[in-house]
Amino acid sequence: MGGTGYVGRSIVAALKQRGCDVRIVKAPRISFTDNMQKSVLPTELFAVEILALSKNLLGCSIVINAAGDNHAASRNLNLLLGPNAALPVVIRRASEAAKVIRFIHVSSSAVQGDRKILDNTPELSPFSPYSRAKALAETWLLSEAQSLTQVIIYRPPGVHGSGRIMTEKIQALAASPISSVAGGGTGPTPQALLENVGDAVAFLATTDEKPEQIVHHAWEGLSSADFLRYLGGREPRHLTRWVARMIVGTTKIAERPIPALAPHRRRIELLWFGQGVAASWLELQGWKPPFGAERWQQLGKTDLNQ
Repeated sequence: MGGTGYVGRSIVAALKQRGCDVRIVKAPRISFTDNMQKSVLPTELFAVEILALSKNLLGCSIVINAAGDNHAASRNLNLLLGPNAALPVVIRRASEAAKVIRFIHVSSSAVQGDRKILDNTPELSPFSPYSRAKALAETWLLSEAQSLTQVIIYRPPGVHGSGRIMTEKIQALAASPISSVAGGGTGPTPQALLENVGDAVAFLATTDEKPEQIVHHAWEGLSSADFLRYLGGREPRHLTRWVARMIVGTTKIAERPIPALAPHRRRIELLWFGQGVAASWLELQGWKPPFGAERWQQLGKTDLNQ
């Protein structure tokens, strides 16, 4: 599901490299509003869509949901709840009806917000409409995960690749004189190359092992300074940490009357300080990102020349 999207295409390519027979299925359009929120998604909702989708999934052993609205800066929760919260549950229920063995939902590390360390726990700290919708999907999926179909929630961090608007914006910032990090910029940063995300999902889909219910993406070895160096081709400025903390703290206070600031504050916070990443089930099973520093540097140079 979502196999023609930006992340979905990378997943399809990685699956085909492993010799998988891939079927791209169009996701149904699901509308859901804030005043319909419940602790679980009511079973009577979307029964028609679930039945129709289950017929399209017959014969599939694994279903991967890479569909949804990827506008992380969107302020309209009602537009995000359908594709990012309700749709994953609809697909899971259709998968179960079609007797699918494994269902993988591509979520986001944004659901854990500014927690000190990203991990595989169900502890959530959403900070924006996008992250709240993604978090609600996880809550709903976990509430009904006891089924014949194995449910896996995969949390990628910031995904970067050629042609991605957010990557190009960060690359332009990294190449400018205002590129900066807090202190030495040595803290780990949760960023991932598009090809590595596709390969991680393909690994989860094809492994003979039983993945954990929540799997976060493995740290790709970048520090916050490395990230800006690779994408911008220059050394970032090094701000005094207490000054950077004061700016972030002031912005957090301003978010209370102006919630739209939250996604922008979070991006700056990540660029300056990075964020810890716990050991992932992926790396414990021997998975390694197929692309590393050379690809990051290539990505920066490619976008600079566009």
